[in-house]
Amino acid sequence: MRKLMVALVLFGAWAGEGLAAGAPRYPLMRTAALDSRTGSVQTAVTRVQPVVGSLQRTSRFRNPFTHKARYEMLTYNPLLGSFQPVKFRR
Repeated sequence: MRKLMVALVLFGAWAGEGLAAGAPRYPLMRTAALDSRTGSVQTAVTRVQPVVGSLQRTSRFRNPFTHKARYEMLTYNPLLGSFQPVKFRR
């Protein structure tokens, strides 16, 4: 019974790790914004938004140990109104 419990705990930890690595986390972007009332510069923090359909696999190689491949996608920063590439492994 003890071996079964240990096996279930280890399997749960292994399965939870795989589920947690599913979607990429979109980074927070720290930028400066101009206040229209006072004319002063204020810092602003925004979460960049992914552009639909921009996800591309950039490498044919997949790591045999971690099973991760390289991807690249475009993100949109609503404060700056600009597009920026983001590279990640999944």
